[in-house]
Amino acid sequence: MAEERIRQVLEKLVYEGEGFVDILIYVKPDQPQSKLVLEGDELVYYSEEPPVAGRANADLTRFLARLLNVPTSRVEIVYGARSNTKRVRIYEVDRETVIQALVEALKSGG
Repeated sequence: MAEERIRQVLEKLVYEGEGFVDILIYVKPDQPQSKLVLEGDELVYYSEEPPVAGRANADLTRFLARLLNVPTSRVEIVYGARSNTKRVRIYEVDRETVIQALVEALKSGG
């Protein structure tokens, strides 16, 4: 997928607030491997972890923290902790940094 198309989709899924950025992301737990992909107009994180005791959520927050090079304490699921569709908030980053990191991850196959 071309970088321009990836960026267009991410522009609709990444929101900037005062001191934080929110990402809308769909999580599919219990997958053969963990990876980030675009499916249509949705950002999807495949997690190897099961949807038990918050393990898939923790896997997602660790992945995003590593991707953005921030402590996991700055990554929080603010909506959808018990749902597949989540709003993840990352503190002390800007929208462009988040979008660029997601573009690179998606181009490299998640």
